[in-house]
Amino acid sequence: MISDVHTIKDEPKPVANELDDSFKSARVNIRRFAAVALISLTIFSISAISWTYYREQTLVEGLATKEAKANFNKDLSFRKWATKHGGVYVPPDERTPPNPALAHLPHRDLVTKDGKKLTLMNPAYMMRQMTEEFEQFYGVKGSITGLVLLNPPINSPDKWEREVLNRFEFDSSEVIEIIDIDGAPFLRLMRPMFMTEGCVKCHGFLGYKDGDLRGGISVSIPLAPYFEEARNVSMIMAITISVLWCVGVFGIFRHTKSRLAQVDMATQHTGELRAEIATRIEAEKALKTSEERFILATTGSSDGLWDWLDITGDAKWWSSHFYELLGYKEDEVNASFSKFIEFIHQEDQEHAFQGIKNHLEKDIPFDVEFRMCTKSGEYLWFRCRGQAIRNEKGRAVRLSGSIQNINDKKLAQDKVIKLTQELEQRVKERTMELEASNKELESFSYTVSHDLRTPLRVIDGNSEILMQLCAEKLSDDEMEFLKHLQDSGRKMNEMISGLLKLSRNINCEMERQQMDLSLLAQEVYQQFSMADPERDVEWVVEKNISAKCDPALIKVVLENLIGNAWKYSAKTDNARIEFGVQHKDDQEVFYVKDNGVGCDMAQAEKLFQPFKRLHTSEDFSGDGIGLATVQRIIHRHGGRVWAESEIGKGTTLFFTL
Repeated sequence: MISDVHTIKDEPKPVANELDDSFKSARVNIRRFAAVALISLTIFSISAISWTYYREQTLVEGLATKEAKANFNKDLSFRKWATKHGGVYVPPDERTPPNPALAHLPHRDLVTKDGKKLTLMNPAYMMRQMTEEFEQFYGVKGSITGLVLLNPPINSPDKWEREVLNRFEFDSSEVIEIIDIDGAPFLRLMRPMFMTEGCVKCHGFLGYKDGDLRGGISVSIPLAPYFEEARNVSMIMAITISVLWCVGVFGIFRHTKSRLAQVDMATQHTGELRAEIATRIEAEKALKTSEERFILATTGSSDGLWDWLDITGDAKWWSSHFYELLGYKEDEVNASFSKFIEFIHQEDQEHAFQGIKNHLEKDIPFDVEFRMCTKSGEYLWFRCRGQAIRNEKGRAVRLSGSIQNINDKKLAQDKVIKLTQELEQRVKERTMELEASNKELESFSYTVSHDLRTPLRVIDGNSEILMQLCAEKLSDDEMEFLKHLQDSGRKMNEMISGLLKLSRNINCEMERQQMDLSLLAQEVYQQFSMADPERDVEWVVEKNISAKCDPALIKVVLENLIGNAWKYSAKTDNARIEFGVQHKDDQEVFYVKDNGVGCDMAQAEKLFQPFKRLHTSEDFSGDGIGLATVQRIIHRHGGRVWAESEIGKGTTLFFTL
């Protein structure tokens, strides 16, 4: 069946555009409201924090002013009381000595009848001591001062007090200012002080009379405690307002998100409605187009189409190509389900029935292959596929599909299967031949190990006995012949040992695992170094080289490669042996490199052949089997091994795994 996707084009554009503009405007207004609300909330929060800070600063100044006035009134009351009584007499001591500024008074110092000495403390003297003690206990400073002083060293005004006293000459109102004293903020209050009748006693000799401006009384309140409290209150208010701001922002975000979601939902519903209307408008044209394309598809397709209109009945519809695949004309066979089953080979009918049943009942895809009888009586292979149409309850009510001629493909598959079976049989036969060959090799190894070594031991032993018993009777040439005979036997024995070793390495079972080749190479090198500790060789090994390989076999490889490097660099000054890895074409290439005697690369093919040596036994010992063993082990790992060398400059042996 052919299905099409049609683009909705005919919806009323003015209405659609009006709806789109309305939704777009709603989104803009919602976001604009959210922005205004957020800005307003932010401005309000900043204003509240700023107002709180300003209010606290104003409150600090007001409270400090009240405290200053209270202290001033206290000092003024005390001064008036002291002035009213003309001062007080106290016993003189170190802290309260006779006031030299009152030396002009005849009664400054008195002695009581019982001989006790007293000295006069005038109001200024009393005020000075009281304010000093008050400052010590409470931090509040106070002073009585003037421009003309009775006691200059003690009652001298500071810079601020002198400026205020000068103002009092023209304006006698109080002065309140915030001034730093010794780096700390203080609120300072100063009011003018006028002469009274009681003041004339002490200050009259300076020319002052009752009612004259004598100086001023100042009070200094420390503001640090007030500012600390104000900062704490401002901080608490700032945190509270910030929390409320965050809550407000979250509320604005939630509200905005909810409103936008409502607009999106309305947009979606409107879009669905427009789509439904447009779909109805397009339905007739789409149905007509679908019918035309279905006719074209059934005519041009190489498959034969069928439709079981009602699975409870027998009636079916077959396309014209369905008839052609079976060799019939449309008027020669009546299309029906029973006739369809009748064409299927009896051996395949149960398989076809089961495929249809599984699809209708279990919704398993219907895709089966079976043989069908053509008009000529020949059975051909067909592939049949179908899809059920189900009602609202999920029950199949209709089944449609196609058949495809796969006879050539099926015959080709059968041929491939036959060839595969023949190949498997050949592999099996070859495997049996290899197993037999391995058994023969094991038997040969046993013969070499036992049968051939016995006569060699006899030759070696008898030669040794002749050399010991007949040493005095034999000439030097004859002794040399015996020694040569003995050396040849031993060399033959070494060759047999090499062959056995090569055989064991080839036939042993492999067990791959991840190996640290750097650590293994270090162990192998230590073996050679401990065996010949007098040699001075620079050993270089790259760290963290690992590979998946057989532990025992890879150790044999490294023993042979590092052993060759150790051996062929023995006559080289500043000998150097290196083990490392290179990366070429996404493959790890391991290597063992030395700066020894090297070899002629023209004869490099002999390196990996058993018993083929490029150096004489007199120059370098060996049995000529090491690199042949290495090659076979590397081949068993699926890798390869090769050499690069230059005479007098050393050799590098590479291998992959």
